[in-house]
Amino acid sequence: MGADQIAQLRPPIREVFAAGPRSNSANYCATFEVDGHPYVWAQVTFDEVNAVYPLDGDPAKELARHEQIPVIAVELTDWKPSKFATFSHSGDVDDVAIFIDAYLARVCLSGYENYALNVTLQNLS
Repeated sequence: MGADQIAQLRPPIREVFAAGPRSNSANYCATFEVDGHPYVWAQVTFDEVNAVYPLDGDPAKELARHEQIPVIAVELTDWKPSKFATFSHSGDVDDVAIFIDAYLARVCLSGYENYALNVTLQNLS
């Protein structure tokens, strides 16, 4: 997994979690886009990870295929083939950062781990 990417993922995720749940006045979303691959993205809110899902098959089966993806931190809640997958998460900054890094590298970029991220933090309130 990419230590540089995980280090870049942590601060915005931490900020989203610190803002609290949607019922608070601040409802933050961190969007991570892979530089040079505008179709590869993930978003983190206080309680969900939403990401592009480029495949047709069941994401739970795809995640199980990749031992490097820590699925203990997430649970699949919704998905559409070749569109997106949404996961509830543990609320642990490190677990979510590691999951997103592994998901992007393994599922979306076919094992390419040397990617750069563009980060946007947005208040949805």
